[in-house]
Amino acid sequence: MQMPFDADQPAYNLVHKPHKFSQWFVVVIVLLCVLPAVLNIFGVSFTSAITDKRFGNLYWLEQAPAENFSAPELSGGYYLIFWEWTSFCTAFFTAIFAFAHYRVTRDFTTPILGTALLFSAMFDAFRILSFTGLLYVPLDPINFIPFTWALSRMINASLLIAGCLPFIIGWPLKTRSEYQGARFLALSGILFLLMSYSINYICAINYYLPESTFPKHLISRPYDTFPLIFYLLAGGIILPRFHQKYPSLFSHALVISVIPQVTAQVYLAFGSRALFDNNFNIALYLKLISCLVPLAGLILDYVSAYSSEVALRTTQAKLQVARDVQQGLLPQQSPQLDNFEIAGVSIPTDAAGGDYFDYIPMENDSIGIVIADVSGHDISASILMAETRAYLRAIASAQADVSSIISSVNHYLAKDVQGRFFVTMFFACLDPLSGRLQYAASGHESYILRDDGSVLSLESTSPPLGILDDGVIACGPETALNQGDILLMYTDGLAEALSPARKQFGFANICSTIIKNKERTAAEIINALRTKLAEHQQSIGLADDLTIVITKRTA
Repeated sequence: MQMPFDADQPAYNLVHKPHKFSQWFVVVIVLLCVLPAVLNIFGVSFTSAITDKRFGNLYWLEQAPAENFSAPELSGGYYLIFWEWTSFCTAFFTAIFAFAHYRVTRDFTTPILGTALLFSAMFDAFRILSFTGLLYVPLDPINFIPFTWALSRMINASLLIAGCLPFIIGWPLKTRSEYQGARFLALSGILFLLMSYSINYICAINYYLPESTFPKHLISRPYDTFPLIFYLLAGGIILPRFHQKYPSLFSHALVISVIPQVTAQVYLAFGSRALFDNNFNIALYLKLISCLVPLAGLILDYVSAYSSEVALRTTQAKLQVARDVQQGLLPQQSPQLDNFEIAGVSIPTDAAGGDYFDYIPMENDSIGIVIADVSGHDISASILMAETRAYLRAIASAQADVSSIISSVNHYLAKDVQGRFFVTMFFACLDPLSGRLQYAASGHESYILRDDGSVLSLESTSPPLGILDDGVIACGPETALNQGDILLMYTDGLAEALSPARKQFGFANICSTIIKNKERTAAEIINALRTKLAEHQQSIGLADDLTIVITKRTA
């Protein structure tokens, strides 16, 4: 039974999970992008080499006579290797954290985008290995570095856009199994590895690479305008929409990382006039910044997700204790009565629920049979259920009158809950010798299915308990259970259970199932009801707690 008002949120909803960096973080990234220009104004130059065709390749430099090169030329090559290889390592660790994050959250977006960043970094790794001569020596080293830089940035921007688009459009990538997703990423990695190597190899062995640097033109490196346009598209449209649909620190970091990417491309396209000049080296520095930002977002996301996972497991352990305690309050076995069979079952929706049933020994060998439904089905409902059970057992042990018992329970509950909760209850007193049945019902009906097929409704005699403390609660008309009659008591989780077509299980299904199985024992009738309910619901779980009590007169 759902609360008629807004209840307090569960603890896991109260934990704030940030999905945006603060404005100060964005300001810091902008300042890091502006810092080289400010230092240039104060006379600091980042130029580290004099570009010459003889010294365009580090492998050749290391083998050249000492008089043929100077320290700036050598440091320029090492500067390139340091920044590029650091960027690759950053992308590598980003991919590792992406998969670690996926193992905790099952968010398929992070490994897709993490590996996309790694795939683009593979191109840079092959480019640097070629530059150093570890793979092959570029035949045109002066054009190899700037031309392949533009290719690398184009690939990086394209993979970012391609990685986000399926999720923005809504393609069913999440329907893949874990094995299919891993196989897809592995095949993509192998294909991109081969593609990166092939493109780098073709560029390295080509004597006639397109001239990519025009020192006297306004746009000194025109090829770098293409990735600039793609980064503007990604940062202005694609990545913000992706973050809006999948908010996280990682997706926000991808948006922020476009700032240094765009700034780097502006330095190159409009400022770099030669290899290892001031603007080229600034672009290397900005590229590393753009790699570190997503890694920082992913690490913080992972820490947050892991902390939430630990908190969730701790909460689940506590809830399991609460569930065990609650299940311990339910009858562990049915009473053994001459001429009667009694069986009951209670299935909570959450770890702990608000339904309960009980069998209470009373005076003159009578037995009290009770079923109740507390508003809500969370921890607070389970606590109120335990309180209601305690009140009822204590009062029923001292009184014999059904009306007095349930009126006293209502009096104490009304004082405790102050109108915030309520309890529907059906309480019946059965005399096993005569079959006589007295009952009081507070917002909760039950039914007697006669042996001749007729149905007697035992209607409610008062509002739910805990709402009003207005004196005596009346009993319903006294009746009797004859041979073959069945007393049916259940909570609304049974009748209101939905099928995939949103159709309720309904009272007609309940009655027909019981009538078909009326010759069976009370426990078997409950099992038949649960089987029929499972067929009705198929894959849909219970939306409310479910409790059933069957009392059958056998002779």
